[in-house]
Amino acid sequence: MDLPRFFASIRASVFGGRLPQSAVDGCEAILASCRRNGVTDPHHVANILAQVHYETGGYMLPIKETVFASHKDKNPSDATVIGKRGRHAAAASLSDGLNCRGISSSIALLGCAWTISVMTAAR
Repeated sequence: MDLPRFFASIRASVFGGRLPQSAVDGCEAILASCRRNGVTDPHHVANILAQVHYETGGYMLPIKETVFASHKDKNPSDATVIGKRGRHAAAASLSDGLNCRGISSSIALLGCAWTISVMTAAR
């Protein structure tokens, strides 16, 4: 894959002209993992990238489920989360990592931009 071409494409199509270093680092880690694990179908790679983009709010690196794209601290301690949300709500959020309502259509739309970027860079 032509990485400069890939990053130029996602900078424009997915990240609105600004590609944070976290996104570069995360994409490089995901692409390396795809290579190591034999994931070569561009559509599959694009879907993985789109899901990570959606789940992390574009940060492209692991974050806690209680963190949103607007938060500056992407990895607050559990104590910080509990203090902000209350023990009961935080315990539920920390233990329940999946909330799939509405994700499918967002992933499908975002996946189109990722697929174009991956396919373009793979040529």
